[in-house]
Amino acid sequence: NKKLDYLTNQEAIFIRQVFDAQKISIRTKNNKIGAVRRFLSFCVDKHAIEVDDLFFDYLTQYEEPNKNTAKVVPDKALTKLNKYLLDKSKNDLFYKEMFVIFHLAIQTEFRINQICHLQVNCIRPTIKPNQFEVLSNSKTSHGRKNSYVISTMTYNLLMDIIEETESIRDACPVDSMKQYIFIYIQSAVNNKPVVFSDAIFSHYMGKACEALKIERYTAANLRDTHMTKALEHIMRNGKSDMEMSVLSKHTYLDTTKNHYI
Repeated sequence: NKKLDYLTNQEAIFIRQVFDAQKISIRTKNNKIGAVRRFLSFCVDKHAIEVDDLFFDYLTQYEEPNKNTAKVVPDKALTKLNKYLLDKSKNDLFYKEMFVIFHLAIQTEFRINQICHLQVNCIRPTIKPNQFEVLSNSKTSHGRKNSYVISTMTYNLLMDIIEETESIRDACPVDSMKQYIFIYIQSAVNNKPVVFSDAIFSHYMGKACEALKIERYTAANLRDTHMTKALEHIMRNGKSDMEMSVLSKHTYLDTTKNHYI
């Protein structure tokens, strides 16, 4: 095309082919083709050039592949894990704490490290009667602390754990450890108080899966399960994107949709 002030659809295709041939990521391709598109759109708006009717249709961004990395724990496996931890918790405080962490991981969008480091003052009432929420000590990117409404059963379990671990907290030699809910005695030999961590929880989750002879699931998979079930509820009941954002605690809904749907 010899007209310098007029671009054809064929030229748009040539531009796209330049990026097709480059061994760069899709995100980089989209950044480059987007820059070209914005510049040429600016030129058209300023009446510096004209283009064919479908010119910009050939300069659309590349579709990114699905980023779904979620691994949901099937209901049958959840039931087995629940029973296993419940049975072990009847005579073992460590497993009782495991049981409560397990439920919080399924019931909230908290990451396991947030749950393990919940503090004794994390529970507070909501504006609804007999309803409580858990406040995480870690903050969002907006500087606000994460909170999540919990069931009555989980509230009762948390209060029991706080009461049962009170003597361990009182005996802690380090003041900073006295604020955590999920604390236990490492062994009868050294009588050392230890705060739960994501590594400890994941290790014993793995041992539970081995004992039950089921696929090995991690703490991250429990969070995937919560997020997926929340979104299934949204989709089945025709809820809005706003309600999806509330349930998932994701400011950007694309994060939710790319990773969990």
